[in-house]
Parts: sequence; C-alpha cells; structure tokens
Amino acid sequence: MLGPRLLIPLLLAPLLGCGGGPSYIPERDRPELPVPDSFGIGSPEQVQDGWIASFGDETLESLVIEALSNNPDLAAAAARVDQAAGFAKKAGALLEPTVSLGAGAYGGGTGEASGPTGGGVGLSFDWELDVWGRLSAGAEAAREDYLSAVLLEQYARQSLAAQVAKGWFQLTEIQLQSRLAQQVVDLQQEILTITEAQLQQGAVAQTQVDLARAAVASANEALRSVQGAFNQAQRSLEVLLGRYPSGELAAADDFVAVPPAIPAGLPSDLLERRMDIVAAERQVAASYGRLDMAKAAKLPRVAITADGGAASSDFSSLLNPANIAWNSAANLLAPIFDGGRRDADVEIANAQQEAAVAEYRSTALQAFAEVETGLENDGILLQREQFLDVTLDSNQRTYEVAQAQLEAGRIDRIQELQVQARVLNARVARISIRGLRLMQRVDLHLSLGGNAEATSE
Repeated sequence: MLGPRLLIPLLLAPLLGCGGGPSYIPERDRPELPVPDSFGIGSPEQVQDGWIASFGDETLESLVIEALSNNPDLAAAAARVDQAAGFAKKAGALLEPTVSLGAGAYGGGTGEASGPTGGGVGLSFDWELDVWGRLSAGAEAAREDYLSAVLLEQYARQSLAAQVAKGWFQLTEIQLQSRLAQQVVDLQQEILTITEAQLQQGAVAQTQVDLARAAVASANEALRSVQGAFNQAQRSLEVLLGRYPSGELAAADDFVAVPPAIPAGLPSDLLERRMDIVAAERQVAASYGRLDMAKAAKLPRVAITADGGAASSDFSSLLNPANIAWNSAANLLAPIFDGGRRDADVEIANAQQEAAVAEYRSTALQAFAEVETGLENDGILLQREQFLDVTLDSNQRTYEVAQAQLEAGRIDRIQELQVQARVLNARVARISIRGLRLMQRVDLHLSLGGNAEATSE
C-alpha cells in the first residue's frame, strides 16, 4: 500500500485543485456590434441549405463533390483541425498527474569471480495542482482554438463550393463570349472583303478599306483575349478540383436559369450561421483563456511529487512490498524575480485579446456588408438584365427590318452587317450580365451562411 507521506498530499489534492469555470461567457463577454434588429421580415428557414442543387446543374454538383474530396487546400485545412485537436489534448493532459517507471539491472565478473546480480525498479509521481486555474485556462484556450479550426474548415468547404460554382459559371460565360467573338470576326472580315471590292470599283476611298482592316484586327485581338481567358479559367477550375491543369475540362453549352430570388427579409441573427464569424468568436474565447493563464502564471505553483522504488540482488524479490520505499512531498514554487517576463506575458495576452475582439468585429461587419450588398445587387442585376433584354429585342427587330430592306434593295450589305453588329454587341452584354447574376447569387448564398452541400452536417 502507499506510504503515509504520499497518501496525505493525494488526499489534499482535490481540495487544492480549484481551477475556475469558463473564462469566456458569451452573454457577458461577446463583443458588441452595431447590428440592426433585422433586415426586414423573414425567418432563418428561408435560407436554403444544399443551395448548389438549387441551380439544377448536375455537372456542377458532381464538380463540387470532386473538389470537396480532392482539393489540396481543403486537405490542409483538415490537417490543421487535427493539429489543433492534438494541442487541445496535450493541454488537457497537463491537468493530470505524470507517473514514470524506471528499471535497471546490475551484475559483473566471470566464472568464480562473478559478483552478485540484481536490479532496481523506480516509480516517480508528479502532479501540479491547478490551484489558480492556470492549467485549466490553458486547456480551455486550446479547446477554443480547436473549435475555431473546425469551424474554419467547415467555412473553407463552403467557400470552396462557391469558388467551384463561380468558376463553372465563368467558364460557361467565356465560352459563350468566345462564340460571339468569332461571329464578330467573321462579320468584320465580310465587311473588309466587300470594302476592298468597292475600292477596286472606285466606289470608296482607301481610308474605308483601312478602317475595315483595323476593325478586323481589333475583332481578332478580342477573340484571342477571350480564348486566353477561357484557358486560364479552365485550368484554374481544374486546380480547384484537385486535377492536373491540362485544360481538358469542357464547359456547359449554355447557362442554367438563375434560381428564384432569396427573400430580402432575413433576421440579423442569421449571420450566426456564418462559420467564419463563429470561428472568430471562438478565437476571442481562446484569448480570454490565454490571458487568465498568463495572469495565473504570476502566482505560486503547487505540485505534489513522490518517488518510490525497490532494489534487490534477487530479481524475484523486486516487487516484494517489504522492499518498496516511498518518499513524497508537496512543493510550493513562487516566482520572485524574472526580469519582467511574466508581466510581459500578461501584456502580450492583453494585446492578443484586443486583436481577437477587433478581428471578430471586422469579420462580422464585413459579413453584414456582404449580405446587404448581395441582397441589393441581386435585384439590381436582375433589372440590368431586363433592360438588356429590351435592348437585344429592339436591335433584333431592327436587324429583321434591315434584312427586309436589303432584299428590297433599299440598303447595301455593309449597312445590314452594321445593324447585325449591334445585335451581337447586345448579346455580349446580356451574356455578361447573366454570368454576373449567377456568380452574384453564389456570393449571396455564401454570405448568408447556407450549407452548399446537399446534406447539412
């Protein structure tokens, strides 16, 4: 059984180990924000989870699944979660006693001159009592760091899904723009051919030919620019998917429809769904724990140490209780002079807490700005598309009239082609705005904190 000198401090340990409760209490310590009561009328249920599926694009859904499985940045985020879990486990282990076992053997000589043989077993016990809550504060800070890492990994998943969706819609937009750019090249080339023929007939001056040739060159340059943008968008999306950037990913033939508008009346507490905001608050909580830990480090430390062991020339009797001896003590270590190191640690922890609070506020305010801007832009882009629809329809009707006039001999082919060029320009603008609407909708979903995946975690 344990010797009395070891038993007494062990009985006192529960009385001395009086680490405090949580350092951070949200109802008391959460940083204040200039938050409106709500954006209007609505409920959190109006925000859709699994919003990737709302676009009705099976290819997009499969690309998101591929990215979530293979993206290396996401794998790094998951590794950081594992790392934070290890630190939290290590910090929690400091609250427990340390028990070490050592053993040795001795012997010597040869033949008749051989000496005695035997061995020794030693057991040491060391336990720092968390009298002032220093160790529990450190464990709490590490636990909050772990929770923050988990939340940031979840936010990284949503951000990755949004990047894939935007990259996919951008790739589709550029492909459609490339087709129109080729049509513009063909149109300008036809105008140049006609103008050169007119020059041979003396119907136009050389200046007209030069202008037509410049228009062809400009159209070709625009086409090459679009082709370069397509290659870049293609490879960027392949990297997000975790693929080799071979430039082999095919784009969609056309846009999907923009889903119905998200209700504008969303309560402000909906932003608690934003994992980056919750992660920032967990960092605030961790800073409270680190500050408590730094303050407690200035107070005396109480530790229980004990050593026990046995030695015998007969290995069989090493574990005989009669041969075991114990020595125990309770130690008090109080800092007297450290050159200001502990005071500096408190100052550092104070500054880290102020920085964590400021970063939380910045993250939250930025999120509100993203929501407000996203909701407003969603409507503005819809109106712009409606205006461009009118522009395109009007130009299309004008072109149909020009075709009839050409057949009647009232205008020439160049005039008809010039009207057709206005139709192409209107289509370019409309494709651009449709791509913007789809990408803006993705940004809005991300800012509202909805889960991109079909099954909420």
